[in-house]
Amino acid sequence: MYLDKIGILVGIGLLIFMLLSFVVKYFIRKKE
Repeated sequence: MYLDKIGILVGIGLLIFMLLSFVVKYFIRKKE
């Protein structure tokens, strides 16, 4: 169960990281 919780946290972290990088790229394109 402990490993499952870590896996879920890592998955959520990856999703948030992907969303943040996508938003950053979008704003960079919008500025240009």
